[in-house]
Amino acid sequence: MASLANVLAYQEERLQQNVPTTPKEYNFLDKEIKYGILQITEALSFLHYSSQLIHRNICPQSILINKRGTWKLAGLEFTEKSTDLDVLVSSLHSGLTISRLPYSEEFKFKECLTSQMG
Repeated sequence: MASLANVLAYQEERLQQNVPTTPKEYNFLDKEIKYGILQITEALSFLHYSSQLIHRNICPQSILINKRGTWKLAGLEFTEKSTDLDVLVSSLHSGLTISRLPYSEEFKFKECLTSQMG
């Protein structure tokens, strides 16, 4: 089992470990990528609509891939309960709560970074 970040060699500590600096060792087929994205979408759909949770930590480090190639959503320590998802989504889109989010700068939307700079 490895995270998507490990498979793509986008680790933050890759210089300290013996990890290749380019993602050439493993190439996903288009079908694998599409199926993986579908699996993550289904996991998010379950969290949002069945559990009324928002994940708040979607990044390659929070996606695990098992030996069978199944993508699993991890990193649930930042989930937040929401009773009104429409309000939460609109506040995230407007950038009102963006400073509370645990994302690294590497995975933030450009719009969020530029709105914080000036």
